[in-house]
Amino acid sequence: MERMEASLVDVLQKDFLSCGICSDLYKTPKLLPCVHSYCQACLKLLVRDGSLLCPQCSLVVEAKDGTSRLKTNTFLSSLVDLFQSKINNPEMSSCSSCQKAVSPAYHCLNCNGFLCHACANSVESSCVTLDHKVVDLGEFLSGSHDVEARQCQQQFCKDHQQEPLTFYCDTCKMVLCKKCHLLAHPQHPVVTTAEAVLKNKPEVTAMIEGLESHIKGIAEREEQLDNDFEIVQKTAAGIDQGINEYVNKLTSLLLQRKEATLMELDLLLKERRQQHLSMKQELKGQKEMEERTRIFAQMVVDLGKDIDLLSMMDVIKGRIQELERFTPQRFEINIPELVVGLKEKALSEFKHFILRITKERFEGTDANADKRVSLAVAVPHSVALPMEGSLSFNDSMPPKESIQAMQVLHRGHRWTPKLTILLQDSCSDEESDGWLYQSVSSNEYDSTDEGATSDGDDWFLNKVFPPTSPRPICVGSFEINQYMDFAMPKITGLTVNRSGDIIMCDKANDDLKWFSPDGIAGICILPPEPEGSLPLCGLAMCGDIIVCSSGCYLLFLTLQEKLLQKIKLRGPHPPYAIASYKSSYVAVSEGSLCSVSLYKTSGQCVGRVQPAGCQGGKFLFIAINSQEVFIVSDFFQKKIILFKRSGEIVNVLDTSTPLLREPFSLCVDSRDHVFVVDQERVLEFTPDGEFGRVILSTGNGLEDPRLVTVDKKRRLILVHKQDHAKIFQLP
Repeated sequence: MERMEASLVDVLQKDFLSCGICSDLYKTPKLLPCVHSYCQACLKLLVRDGSLLCPQCSLVVEAKDGTSRLKTNTFLSSLVDLFQSKINNPEMSSCSSCQKAVSPAYHCLNCNGFLCHACANSVESSCVTLDHKVVDLGEFLSGSHDVEARQCQQQFCKDHQQEPLTFYCDTCKMVLCKKCHLLAHPQHPVVTTAEAVLKNKPEVTAMIEGLESHIKGIAEREEQLDNDFEIVQKTAAGIDQGINEYVNKLTSLLLQRKEATLMELDLLLKERRQQHLSMKQELKGQKEMEERTRIFAQMVVDLGKDIDLLSMMDVIKGRIQELERFTPQRFEINIPELVVGLKEKALSEFKHFILRITKERFEGTDANADKRVSLAVAVPHSVALPMEGSLSFNDSMPPKESIQAMQVLHRGHRWTPKLTILLQDSCSDEESDGWLYQSVSSNEYDSTDEGATSDGDDWFLNKVFPPTSPRPICVGSFEINQYMDFAMPKITGLTVNRSGDIIMCDKANDDLKWFSPDGIAGICILPPEPEGSLPLCGLAMCGDIIVCSSGCYLLFLTLQEKLLQKIKLRGPHPPYAIASYKSSYVAVSEGSLCSVSLYKTSGQCVGRVQPAGCQGGKFLFIAINSQEVFIVSDFFQKKIILFKRSGEIVNVLDTSTPLLREPFSLCVDSRDHVFVVDQERVLEFTPDGEFGRVILSTGNGLEDPRLVTVDKKRRLILVHKQDHAKIFQLP
């Protein structure tokens, strides 16, 4: 039996002929559309609610009429018959023809019978069985005649069991016997099975060849998938190494600064202790001298004779006066104060390591053909790395082979890690304590395509905020109090006209101050109805019309101080900040209503915008860019909201952004960049608010910056200390 099964390993393996459910040889194998076969009886057990689920591939097959309509796998069925004809041991059976108890020595491939020597000769000599193929039994069992046996096997009609299947109906796509052809398919085009095979075999062969090509493509994709994952592993290892090196260096730096600071504190304490002991000893000695002088003088007064007192009076008075002139040294307290650059709360909320996804495009690829996962590392201002031993870009970059491997592209999306460091902008502590995104990149990513991004968001940032871009230069400053004012100016509104003239709204003096582009005082406009209960607030230029908010009213004025319109505004709570969109309309920020109303210069309200999810805040300053995107600062929730006229929110910047603390006044320039006054700094953000940097701080001489605007020549006008203004030229 072992020899017999070993001979069938190439064609008739038992595992191939066994049902996947019952594990026995197939009994009436049924073929599913997924080309998986199971015994008919086994499939019946799988039918549920008119369908069955293939156990191997989970394909759902319709089976409303049970398994009767499923095709029988005639190929497997014939193989099982051939296999069974061999495993039925012929050595212990009789001849199939004469029924004598003689060990058969031959096998008829046509009759599938085991024959003795005499019956084998009669089969070959009979005219009825002249075309039968009789072979040696040993050769048959060894598998030498398996192909011939398959060709000689006949399959019979299930309806006419004595009739072989010799015809094929092209209409019904099924094999027929002679009786089925005559009785059930008389009008259908019917050909012999040989003709049908001759017609359809080339098509099937071509489809098989196409499948082989597809399999080869899948194998290539599988290999590419392995290569891509290897790239991810290598670059991830580089990122892991970079993080460990960064953390180790940062930890070492913090420990060094800790030791240096503690040593400095210890030296200060020792110096103050010595000074304390010296001064205390001096005071103690002085105290003892004065005490002895007091006792001696008191004794002379109480016990001495008159002559003693008179003779010693000058000496005692001189000594007392000398002692009273004593001035103790002043102890230099100089109390040390610990200043932490990043508060504990901010440090806990700050994301030192950020995984972010950037879309990248290489030359010759689609815009979204490649995606990367970028690991961002943040370095806070208070722990900026020193020049020596600092973490350079090369220290943090992934291995060279990982960088090179990133250039390998293939079809579909790929996720590749890349190390990105969030570094402090290169400036002194006095100049800025802000943040700037920098990317660990390679020149290999450069592209000649102006629209292509080589490093995703970092490429865009370097185009908008190049690391080497100069900072704003102060080109002038002037005092606001150049008029005969009765009160210190309190500027609540700031704008520029088409000529670059600077106009300010002075709430304290209820007037509009006009300055030349160089800061020289010009006219002073008084609103027609200044009232103490209606202080001036917001200011904007809509074409040649001056628009300002006064209490709960919106005033439209000409340059000749003529009042054109006076409109009652929504909401009971001034102040109202305003901004103009080109020469089309004026937008009024409506405070705790968290909405914006739009007014034409004719006084007509042309719309109201109320972005969703902003309730509970208080809209303060407002600006509108060239794309009609509204930018407002929320005073209560300490955030900046960018939204469209439809109310759709474009972006929200809050204090979770590393730069933002307490946003106040804001404006936009001709490139739609957003400038924000935030505590003692001025920030610049990209039009979408995704990236930002500190451009001005106390290092630029700012004190209490309040309002900001930018003219057409990219000059930034900043009001600080309420009565001073500075002009900076933006790069």
